[in-house]
Amino acid sequence: MTDAFVVFVRFEEKLLLLKRGESDGDFPGLWDGVWGVADTQEEVIQRVSDSTGIPVESLKHV
Repeated sequence: MTDAFVVFVRFEEKLLLLKRGESDGDFPGLWDGVWGVADTQEEVIQRVSDSTGIPVESLKHV
């Protein structure tokens, strides 16, 4: 089953928010988490890594 997701990355008391581009077709200029569609937890973690530059080894699903 393929599921859509939104991930919010937290480090201690800090929360990473990403700002959508002004040319975004759905929600231009708004703040968001990392989003996508995936079949497995590993795919979600890889998407977060690709979007943020945080190494996969440094990410943990909670």
